[in-house]
Amino acid sequence: MISVAMATYNGKRYIKKQLLSILNQTRTVDEIIICDDCSTDESEKVIRSINDPRIKYYRNNCNLGYINNFYKAISMTSGDYIFLADQDDIWKDNKVELLMSLMMHENCDVACSNFELIDYSDQPIEDRSQFQMNPFLKKVKVRVSILSTWKLAFGNVVQGCTYCFTKNVKDVYIRLMNEEVIHDYQIILIGSCIGKVCFLNEPLIQYRIHTNNSVGFKKSNRKIYLSKKISNEPFMVRFFKELNEIVPVKKFKVYITLYYFRIPFICAIVRRLIFAE
Repeated sequence: MISVAMATYNGKRYIKKQLLSILNQTRTVDEIIICDDCSTDESEKVIRSINDPRIKYYRNNCNLGYINNFYKAISMTSGDYIFLADQDDIWKDNKVELLMSLMMHENCDVACSNFELIDYSDQPIEDRSQFQMNPFLKKVKVRVSILSTWKLAFGNVVQGCTYCFTKNVKDVYIRLMNEEVIHDYQIILIGSCIGKVCFLNEPLIQYRIHTNNSVGFKKSNRKIYLSKKISNEPFMVRFFKELNEIVPVKKFKVYITLYYFRIPFICAIVRRLIFAE
């Protein structure tokens, strides 16, 4: 069974086109779980107008926020495989087919892909130089790459809205109940710790850039993880400690030590000394 988890908020302008792109895949999805975070526009009306039994719409009683709303949507999925979807993108019609094939062929726990950029009117954005791009996406040439925990531990390198992951990853994510680290970064780190993360270097979604993006590609730096707590302990240390209690994290003490080095320059020197990078 294949599930899609979507968190929505005031998405009436783009959500119909996104839902239709998900419903009309070459490999069918079985359910789309939508958790709406108290939208004040006509999002619900637009969603219900599609009238497809695979769409399961839930409106929150109060505003949960981006991280907790996605947590709720993911927790409500029933599938063996779960796809994440933003409310304003457009999926290529073979996205599910290609990522499921990758999952099966590579026996991976998380699969993700490259993407194209479009603007508010669906027009392609060819020039990416104006946006903050991860070096990995700029340099990758091979069709399939393996993303290790080490590659991911100091920042996400791919967009969460391209993810597909297994129920095993979901179960660990639900047990963690971490509210400090953004949901997609948690998921890809969990996948790398319990198994294998694969990146497919093909654009399988059209990622929309507009003024109301919640989290994602912007002209300013993306904040990959969020924290409201003030503590002498880095929140990524807390996250890895919690994760290590559920599944063993290889090189756990190394990651913890490096997270305490708050200056990136010092952190890079220590990494090179330990791993001769």
